[in-house]
Amino acid sequence: MINKQLKRIMAMFLVVALMIGLVPFQCLDIKAYASTSLDEMRVRAEAIVNYTWTPSQDIATWNGNKYNGKTYFPAGVPVKGIPYTLFTSEVVNWSLRSLSEYKEVASSNYSATKYCRSVSATRSGPVYGSCCADMICEIFGGYFMNGYTMRYHNVGDVRWSSYADTTRNVPVSNIVAGDALSDPDGYHIIWVGEVTSSSLVIYEQTPPVAHKITLSKSSVDSNGYLRYGGKTYNIVTKCKNYTPVTHTCDTNYGKDFTAYLKNPDTNHRVYLSDHTLHPTSYVNGPEPVTIHEVYKDGCCKFTYILDNGQNRTAYGKIDWFKSTGASSIITSNHNPVNDLIEKSKEEKESISQSTTTK
Repeated sequence: MINKQLKRIMAMFLVVALMIGLVPFQCLDIKAYASTSLDEMRVRAEAIVNYTWTPSQDIATWNGNKYNGKTYFPAGVPVKGIPYTLFTSEVVNWSLRSLSEYKEVASSNYSATKYCRSVSATRSGPVYGSCCADMICEIFGGYFMNGYTMRYHNVGDVRWSSYADTTRNVPVSNIVAGDALSDPDGYHIIWVGEVTSSSLVIYEQTPPVAHKITLSKSSVDSNGYLRYGGKTYNIVTKCKNYTPVTHTCDTNYGKDFTAYLKNPDTNHRVYLSDHTLHPTSYVNGPEPVTIHEVYKDGCCKFTYILDNGQNRTAYGKIDWFKSTGASSIITSNHNPVNDLIEKSKEEKESISQSTTTK
């Protein structure tokens, strides 16, 4: 009797141990979709467009769109980016896959030619892949995902989801990183991962594969709406769980003044407008920079010169910089108050008073 009870207890213990050992691995994967910070969204977007897989057989691209000059993915040749498809359950039980799900079937992907309900026509293309709405769901994460699976598979459902805030008639000047942009007809939706003074870095799933490109802010119509691929993108969808960072300008400092790095031999990783680190960019060297604005959180917006001679505008910490010949003072041409970065409040007030009596 005791032996039987012991065996039952041990069996239960083993089951619990297995559950404890296995669950964390699954949770970690699902947790990757739960975060809605911009950093995490950008990580997911990068993973989708950079995932490399190798077809074991020739696979037709969606609707004959060319990849490296061919209308198919050649067997044995690596492909960068999850392939586009719009088959849902016409070929297999479910064709549309998140990155985690696609990794499981990438090596066994194959071609199909079927009537595709979503476009009411016969199409050839990969059996497994994702569409533009799928990609937005996966990038947004949070409630846009149901475990490993995207909750929505068309643009309209993403736009008018209870987990989204959608606004019409948004000019390109009001677009910020983290926004999803779509055209009025709901034909396509893209995600904005970075915004600079002159460009938008977007991620999109479109035939033949998911990819990242840079669009110029000058590509607009007469209303200031973004034009891309022959369409107008003026509908902005935001994930409700994500709140963009806003900057409060510190009026104690001037604007558009010259400064230099205190430590020019050090690589300073620059920031994006949302305070997240830029994936690749650094600033260094003795060349002057132009500081456009200083913010109350110690961040500043500045423009620096790249190795190729072009200018880039980014964000950094004001304490990286100095004026020429000083270790901790920024030179501004506007007002003596603006020259002081690390002086005490009393010193600033003293200079302000002497300035106003002149």
